[in-house]
Amino acid sequence: MSLTPYQLHWSEALIRRVELRLQQVHASLEVFYRKQKYSAVTHTTATAEEDGEQRQQEEGPISSVGSFLLRTCVHSTPLYETQLEHGVGADIAIKIPEEVCSLKEIHDGHYLERRHVFLLKVEKFLKKYNEKMVKKKASKSSATAETEEREMTDEHERRSIVPWEVRRVPFGGGSVKTEKDILRICFLKSRSDKTRREVFHVDVHFQPIALTGRIASVAAVRKHPFYSYLVQEDALMTVHLRKLHELYLKNHLLSRATVFLKCWAYHVGLMARTSGHPEGLSGFHISALLLRLVEEGVILPSMSEENVIRAVWVYLSRGPTHNKINGSWKDTPVPAAEERGEVAVLRLTGETMNLFFRSSAAFFQKVVKRAADEALQLPHFSEVFVKFPFQPLQLAMDTCFVVEGLLAYFAETDSTPVVKKTGAARSPSVQRVQAIQDLVQEALGSRSSYATVWRRGEDSVHVAVQLTTEVEGRNRLTRGPPVEDTEAVEHFNAFWGKDITSTRQFPDGSIHRCVLWSFDDDVGANTTIALSAATVIRRVLEFALRKHLLPTAKVSLLLGGLEGVLAERIGAEWRDAAPMMQKSLMEACRNVETMIGEVPRTALPCKITSLEIIAPSERHTATFPVRPHLALTYTTDDLTQPNFAGLSTEPTIEPIHGVLTIDDKNKIPDTIEAIAAIKGAICAQLSKVLHEYYGDDKRHSGARSKKPVKRDVENQQKEPQCELQGPHIRTSCTSHSVDIIYKGYLFRFYIAHYREVSLLRALQRESEAAMIERKLFWSVQHAKFLRTIAFGHHSYPMAVRLSKRWLSAMLLLEFVLPEAVELLVAHAYLGSNPPKTFVGGFFSLSSDNCHS
Repeated sequence: MSLTPYQLHWSEALIRRVELRLQQVHASLEVFYRKQKYSAVTHTTATAEEDGEQRQQEEGPISSVGSFLLRTCVHSTPLYETQLEHGVGADIAIKIPEEVCSLKEIHDGHYLERRHVFLLKVEKFLKKYNEKMVKKKASKSSATAETEEREMTDEHERRSIVPWEVRRVPFGGGSVKTEKDILRICFLKSRSDKTRREVFHVDVHFQPIALTGRIASVAAVRKHPFYSYLVQEDALMTVHLRKLHELYLKNHLLSRATVFLKCWAYHVGLMARTSGHPEGLSGFHISALLLRLVEEGVILPSMSEENVIRAVWVYLSRGPTHNKINGSWKDTPVPAAEERGEVAVLRLTGETMNLFFRSSAAFFQKVVKRAADEALQLPHFSEVFVKFPFQPLQLAMDTCFVVEGLLAYFAETDSTPVVKKTGAARSPSVQRVQAIQDLVQEALGSRSSYATVWRRGEDSVHVAVQLTTEVEGRNRLTRGPPVEDTEAVEHFNAFWGKDITSTRQFPDGSIHRCVLWSFDDDVGANTTIALSAATVIRRVLEFALRKHLLPTAKVSLLLGGLEGVLAERIGAEWRDAAPMMQKSLMEACRNVETMIGEVPRTALPCKITSLEIIAPSERHTATFPVRPHLALTYTTDDLTQPNFAGLSTEPTIEPIHGVLTIDDKNKIPDTIEAIAAIKGAICAQLSKVLHEYYGDDKRHSGARSKKPVKRDVENQQKEPQCELQGPHIRTSCTSHSVDIIYKGYLFRFYIAHYREVSLLRALQRESEAAMIERKLFWSVQHAKFLRTIAFGHHSYPMAVRLSKRWLSAMLLLEFVLPEAVELLVAHAYLGSNPPKTFVGGFFSLSSDNCHS
């Protein structure tokens, strides 16, 4: 898929429609100002470049801002993934009049409180105003006596008046409870008796009456960084619009590069709008990055679009954490958090505001930098949309959890307004979230290389975790400090509780304080149940959060409900049969292999060199594993035994396939007929021998043939007791296979001869040769290969089963071989960064299908 060159389609009809909506909102806000009789507004801006000197700009109280005016908003591009459900916004900035928030109140730290009061007032007016205008429009349209001239005059007015919906949304694309809100006006349209929203909406922002040196100076930023940045963020919107307008006016190529970078940021999950993470990027951040690189001379007007994009990626890969205000202020003090390197930094020339004041350095290093590094490895810049799937941040990380029940934890901070506080770098709500993140990182320890937490609701947060390895994530043992460090041991005991910690010695001789986790799944089992990394981490997190945060905290796996699609009806309940069948099926397979392996060499005309079970259930990739069938059991069997758990009564019986490879040592003539005859003879003889040694009628005959297995005296003494408890089978055969019924399972073995394929190809019977080679030879290698992957990656079988289930639900599985699906998922697990959870493995297949 080639994405270059691509065109940005800004049709005249689209521009007129959006501008019409902007004019409608603009007119309603003007009516609001006139009704409230607010005084004229003079916007005063101070920047660090002017050292506190004020620059006045006579402007109206309402102005248009944002990327729509610059034609850089992501709306009409070939990258359809970026056109999100919540649409694309045009922006209007309204200045807060002095009667609502004076300059003194801004300096005293009451700006955010006054801003919120003004927002509620505007919200109430806009709702009532639109209801009034819609009713007025309806009354006009119902009038019967209207002249043609009057209709033409009122046509534009009627088209400009549409019903709208006013919402309060967090500033910057966050999910909930950010420091400040904006108003979002969504326009509604009726189509086919249904009300739908238009793609474009209008966001109403708010600006302070003035910005002076007491807020924007270097000393003010150093003393009150968070409050200063919040005020500057509102005040500098029109200033930044002018700078970006001049930038794009001089070079149209930069606007194309900006749109491409925004699409890339949406695609790889860096945008705050897709994930709701407040530390994510925004469209303005992308534009500001280009502006900064142009100011530094890194991006030149003569550069190509690809070089401009790669220059931004290189800048992001290096990590923007410079703690200087600008080039001429070498010894200027900066906020303490920036000085310690805890916050990412991006400043435009002549400004004291850090545009990345919400983003931590760790987030940039682990998330943004990683995405930029991956993009730089590609030979062509547009391949980022082909090589990488479209994923929000929750899916870009290895695993993501939803923590609910935190309403009481956030109640105090949500009711406390953000005020001007010395040295504060974050809001109280963000500090609460940071406390959860610190707790999560301590609880996970070496299991994770990075974890980030952000709010997604009034009482919930998301916890995205980057695992160290899948094996480490599944580890039931939390290894603490060495016993020699008494202070660390005391902290470890206090964190987890002395009742669950213990002292253990490791193979290297070191002695550590540890926690060995046991869960409800282990009850009644002789060994520790192998759980996935996501399950172990979820339960460890839930224990830590309930102990140190709130007893009501509940942790669930995001998209964990996917496991439910693998449930089948077993008796009176719906459940996944794979964990229940794994042990009984494995025992049955091993027992059958032992039976065949104990057959005397003299009993068969050829030597059996290998025996491989190739069924999907044996390699753990069957969507619904084979269960023992009631029709394959004896009336004397005790069906309450664990090996008969999940007994099936389906009308069909699925056999478990296997392959027996023989070696005749060149005793058979090289003809297809001779090989077919010897294969039929082996099937008949093997069925007969197995029936003689393990047949079900040996219990009634009272006699048993002598087995070719050496036994010691003790086993010979116990033989009468084992006679009734040993394996009992029923066998049958055809000319090419042997069927063995054992413990409710039907095993079907085929005979493979190593010279059969070459003989068929010599006779130019290619179709038969290919079929036999795939069925009897490649299937064996395939089963061995997949068992190796399943042994090294615990999440691989579940990912394959989900992939097959999804393809079946999409009615595509009949066109794709199940083995091909298994190999496609295996391809992701053999890469440099294999999935560590079944969700990641499943999405690797869907992304490969989308980009193939």
